Amino acid sequence: MKPLIIFGLGDIAQLAHFYFTTSQLNRVAETLHLCPPPLRGWEWHYLRRLCRLERKVLSGHAGPVKAIQYSPDGRLLATTSKDGTIRTWDVETGKPLRSWPSGSRFTHSVCFSGDGRLLITASQEEDVTVWDVANGKPLQRLPGAGSMVAASHEGRLVATVFRHEVVTVWNLAEQGGRALLRERFRLPSLPNENQILDVALSPNGRYLAVGAWNRLVRVWEILPPAALAAVSAVTAPLQPGGQPWTAAGQAGASAWLFERAGYRPLPPLSLESQPDVTHVRAVNFSADSKFLAGGSSQSSIWDVETGKHLGLSFVGTGDLICYCITFSSKGSRLAATFGDGLVRVWDTRDGSAAMTAQKQKEAVGGAVFSPVSDDHLAVIRGAEVTIENINPASRQTSFVLEGKGRELETVAFSPDGTHLACRAAGGAVTLWDVAERTLLRTMHPAGAARQEGGLAFLDADRLAAPDGRSGLGMWRVPSGRVGAAVVPPGHARVAAFSRAAGRVATADRGSRIRLWDVDSGDLVRELGQASLDVKALAFSPDGRQLAACGSNATVILWSAETGKVLRTFHGHTLTVGCVAFSPDGRLLATGSADLTVRVWDARTAEPLHVLRGHSGYVSGVCFNGDRDSARLASCGLDRAVKLWDPHAGEEVLTLTGHTAHVAAVAFSPDGRLLASCGHDGTVRLWDATPVDEDRPE
Repeated sequence: MKPLIIFGLGDIAQLAHFYFTTSQLNRVAETLHLCPPPLRGWEWHYLRRLCRLERKVLSGHAGPVKAIQYSPDGRLLATTSKDGTIRTWDVETGKPLRSWPSGSRFTHSVCFSGDGRLLITASQEEDVTVWDVANGKPLQRLPGAGSMVAASHEGRLVATVFRHEVVTVWNLAEQGGRALLRERFRLPSLPNENQILDVALSPNGRYLAVGAWNRLVRVWEILPPAALAAVSAVTAPLQPGGQPWTAAGQAGASAWLFERAGYRPLPPLSLESQPDVTHVRAVNFSADSKFLAGGSSQSSIWDVETGKHLGLSFVGTGDLICYCITFSSKGSRLAATFGDGLVRVWDTRDGSAAMTAQKQKEAVGGAVFSPVSDDHLAVIRGAEVTIENINPASRQTSFVLEGKGRELETVAFSPDGTHLACRAAGGAVTLWDVAERTLLRTMHPAGAARQEGGLAFLDADRLAAPDGRSGLGMWRVPSGRVGAAVVPPGHARVAAFSRAAGRVATADRGSRIRLWDVDSGDLVRELGQASLDVKALAFSPDGRQLAACGSNATVILWSAETGKVLRTFHGHTLTVGCVAFSPDGRLLATGSADLTVRVWDARTAEPLHVLRGHSGYVSGVCFNGDRDSARLASCGLDRAVKLWDPHAGEEVLTLTGHTAHVAAVAFSPDGRLLASCGHDGTVRLWDATPVDEDRPE
């Protein structure tokens, strides 16, 4: 039975692209799944690749990772695992730096000291250990101190939680040349709040917060030692003069006792307005210590000083367990992991979804943002940790040429797809290594006049492009050296190449069309003078026919073998600026100043489709693939690159990113890469390599 297709292929691709631009990556994959495998064209693989997170995998633990944390400078990542080890990793390379026994299989919590020199861990056995990061040696063990731990970046404070009931705040005090934990104060037990699920210290060391089972987030202000020293001493439960305290006085005495202990309770932050919330499992402060997030079935953010809820609704979680919650370094994003295995990221400015990442084969645990980048999130996935780039824009590759104001006109791939060449309006040609995404060299033709001619690889070793004297120059690709001219000066204002026939076609300023032998440079045939100001030429795949288009809104098809006009294509209403044959030679595509792309039957000149969608002059067209998987790309003055199904006559995808007129497009020989260049001075590569054929997920 054939699968039921509810949407057209264009609808599926455009819906998936919408989900990608709104960073709902799991919905991209779900939507693409609607497309039957036989109909999955270039755009399907392009979108599938985009929804795959760029990730750096940290592997080496023999058991599930239990906790992760970045060092304050973002250079190290610490992990604990059920394999009984603690590891530190180099974030830049993803390589392990050091591994040592933790003394427990269930080390649930880990944090760095503010200076990054110490690592503090807490185990299921309620043991807290201070480690030297440089050598992995234990400096201090505190049996019975707690199973959760958090640290501030300033103030040298560490908080621990014992049996989900007692919170203790410690100072990292210098003793014998070593920084060791010394108890500063312990919070009294509070009724009905004996199930603390998470603890957090603000980075500035001013606030302490816990999340619990009763929909409340408790917050305390930690008083600095200078404030404590200023508090008057009271030695008896009586007022000065021996009189008993009044009710108001008792309240004052209670507040004073809290201050003497080193903390002051702030009003609790309640989630009573959310009836489905039964507990707050995760709490965390923003990097500037101004905001506090609580993670539950619905996550919330409060202003710490005022206790005011920001009114944002971070939706999409449902009745699920929140494993962790974390702010990005600049506070613009909030990330959380949940029991459904998804990682969700929100924009804290409006509560909108910034990303939803589908779980992979590994179970998702905790997550933490890099302290130096809003785009990098470390996520526990089973026995591995992945550092993931969550910025979708980073998954589009651009080549930016050196210098300013260079308008790029033409782009071409080498026959083996290893090199990419691009010609600027002034004539300079840049050569790129496709695999390495690197610029190899810049080549300058003779003369400097602006040229409209083409650009082509004659073979893997030779590249031809117009020179400034309306001729065609040639360079040796391996060395960049100038070779013999392909066409003498004065003949090649516009050019096209046929590797199949070994010919180059040119049109001069009088629109006289000639054919030349590529190897010898000899004139083979004159086709005559076209009745139009020629803007573009294109050979058929077998090199036996030549199409010319220009200012009189028509396309003329010549026989390259006899020099006779075979057919004329009528339909455009303004200048036709580009023309291309399909790989099988059956279709001809044209783009025009009338804002349309037209698809023709090349054998009969019959118009098949008028493709509307561009809002500016259409300056480039190219085909990819044979009949079943054929795609047509177009570009134009509207800064867009569009993909079309040339047989169905429908748009399947619009690619955006260029900031000025897009002048040309070209598919790689294997059909997996699409290159576009434009007047913004960039060459962009759009990658549709099937994910399964690239490196593993």
